[in-house]
This record gives sequence, structure tokens and C-alpha cells, in this order.
Amino acid sequence: PAPLPGWRYQARFMADRVQFDAQGDGLAASINVLVSPEDDTELRTVILHNTGRTERVVELVSCFEVVLADSRADDAHPAFSNLFVQTRWEPQWRALLLKRMPRLHGDPQMAVAHFLAEVDADLLSVDCIADRRVFAGRNRPAHQPALLAQPMAADGNPINGLDPVASLRLTLRLAPGAVARLSFATAAA
Repeated sequence: PAPLPGWRYQARFMADRVQFDAQGDGLAASINVLVSPEDDTELRTVILHNTGRTERVVELVSCFEVVLADSRADDAHPAFSNLFVQTRWEPQWRALLLKRMPRLHGDPQMAVAHFLAEVDADLLSVDCIADRRVFAGRNRPAHQPALLAQPMAADGNPINGLDPVASLRLTLRLAPGAVARLSFATAAA
């Protein structure tokens, strides 16, 4: 959860996961992050509880930096690796698919999917952001990204520019006392 004045935060690190909790201003949030090294998969489960007396419309954003290259190549030239990343939005799956085209003959093709795996919430909308400039904006603090509208190509896929990110952006409604549960998954192929 983004840091807000007057909110209480807690982080717990366990053997199999990490849990982040935040409470304040009529809302409680809990995020559990599990990483499976055997499956190249991460699962983030977000639980939101409207503890206030009025309905809330909440925007929830999940984002990570795309690295689809050998770690040594990415360390040496991180911007260069991003030039070969292509994105595709699959709205029926609520999934952003990213793949890195091989640069040289014999290089492996790498891909990752970031998707909404489970929803128990009054979901109003789901879309994606694939361009870091669109996500972050200019001269903004990390906890207040710009979250501009993602430009889309004629085929309905996001234009990721030179610096891609993988971000899902959800809008949901929380009635007073309601609890929403959402799970985001990231899986490499």
C-alpha cells in the first residue's frame, strides 16, 4: 500500500511468504506475496476491507519491472534488453502478456504473463499499462505514479515504447463493511 499520513503499516516475513498490512481512513489492506522458485511464479493476494460507513470506489494497481533477459546481459545493458519486449493485452483473460524477441540466432524466446487470477469483488474495470512513461509520468514520487491512459495500437494491444512495465489497473466498489479479495499472478514461460 502507498504510504499515507496517519496510516499504520506492518510487514511480516515468513518462510514461505511476506505479508504487508495497512490500516487507516476507513480502509484496511493486506497483501500476501508468495514466490515459487520451482515454477517461476509469483502470487499476490490483496484483501481490502471497507471499515468505513460509506461506499468507496478504489483503484488498485499492480506493477513490476519487466526483465526478460539473462541477468548478466540485463546488468550490463538494461535499456538495450527492453528494446526487444513486445506486449499484448488479452481483456477476456485480464492478462498482459510480454515477450522478448530473440536478438541473436539461438537466443531463447522469453515470455511472462501478468494476470488477475482470482476476483471476489465488485469489479468495475480492468485495464493495463505497458509503458513506464505512462505509468510513472515525469518528476513524480514513486508512491504517486501518473497512471495516464495507455495508448493502444489499432489491433488493441498496448504501445509499450522504449521502457516497458507490466501493470494491471483495477477499479472496484466496496460497500460499507465489504471485503474484496483479488489475486494477481505472474508466470514466466
